[in-house]
Amino acid sequence: MRILFVTNNYTPYSGGLVSSIQATVKALTQKGNEVLVVAPNFLGKKHDDPDWVKRVPSLIRFSYKKKHVSFPWRAHAFLKNQIERFKPDVIHLHHPFLLGTAALDIAKEKNIKTVFTYHTVYEAYAHYLPLPQFITKPYITNKVLRFCKQIDHTIAPSGTIHSHLKSHDIDTSVVIPSGLKELFSALPFTNRTPKKPFQLLYVGRFVKEKNITALFDVMALLPQDYELTLVGYGQYLDALQEYAYSDLQLSRERVRFIIKPDPQKLLNCYRSSDLFLFPSHTDTQGLVIAEAFACSLPVIAFDGPGQRDSIQEGENGYIVADSKAMAATIQNVLSDSGRYEMLRKHAWKSARNFNPNYLCDRLIALYE
Repeated sequence: MRILFVTNNYTPYSGGLVSSIQATVKALTQKGNEVLVVAPNFLGKKHDDPDWVKRVPSLIRFSYKKKHVSFPWRAHAFLKNQIERFKPDVIHLHHPFLLGTAALDIAKEKNIKTVFTYHTVYEAYAHYLPLPQFITKPYITNKVLRFCKQIDHTIAPSGTIHSHLKSHDIDTSVVIPSGLKELFSALPFTNRTPKKPFQLLYVGRFVKEKNITALFDVMALLPQDYELTLVGYGQYLDALQEYAYSDLQLSRERVRFIIKPDPQKLLNCYRSSDLFLFPSHTDTQGLVIAEAFACSLPVIAFDGPGQRDSIQEGENGYIVADSKAMAATIQNVLSDSGRYEMLRKHAWKSARNFNPNYLCDRLIALYE
């Protein structure tokens, strides 16, 4: 089978979406399929892409607040050319805007089946647009839902998103979580006895919608023998450091930031931690939860659509209401060695649900 992926977000960016696409492409090709990825050209000739990645020419490229920005040039014509050359059996879209819209139009013109993965709650990012949110949120919601109604099948990465789509009469949605990157897909179970100072971990982008400041409120409630490591990158870094170190007077020994570590260092961060904390209310899945599970790491999270499917209460983690409840749960779990060991074993077993090969079989069945 020949599958075309179209995405607005790809390397040099990292994160759940990019790693999910890379893991899925690898699993699909290992099963004998051909995959082509079309993405924006953020770096010009500096991209070091394999042959199966094609970059849409860009009219303008620049960096804004350490983020790469690309304005595609004649994207419709470029996509049409790639589609006519590659002759895909199915086009899998990963965004409802820009390249996704252009690819959908061409797919309809050529009668090619389309699949769209509803990766995130798009209206939660309305604050990035220079307009009032009471205007942008309804506009984004309506545009995305109209897009879904034109797709042959919409994939929801979680049951909550599936229910959301059904409530808006999107009846073609199925639930297929995004897969783990290869680094995490076959890790053995590891034993760990938590010792003071206890190590807490957050992994993800440093952006406002991730609700990271709530973790510093948690740290302010915990005793001094609890430490938090935050791994990631993003434009909100300075604001986070100011809130933690200046506003709350948390020490740099208790709250540490690690920026864009290499894969092995990231893996070591997971393995050297006692609990994983997930503060987002908007993530549709949260692949970092699956990564934590793969490293035998229980998760304590605030409520949100992605974690409801992943976290089984009292089995592999807990969902809590607020910072006070999170602080109390952290202390309760780490003070009970028997419960902690049970949570670790169940967390590791839960990671099997995100194995790329298992998920790839479900994806191929949908394509067929």
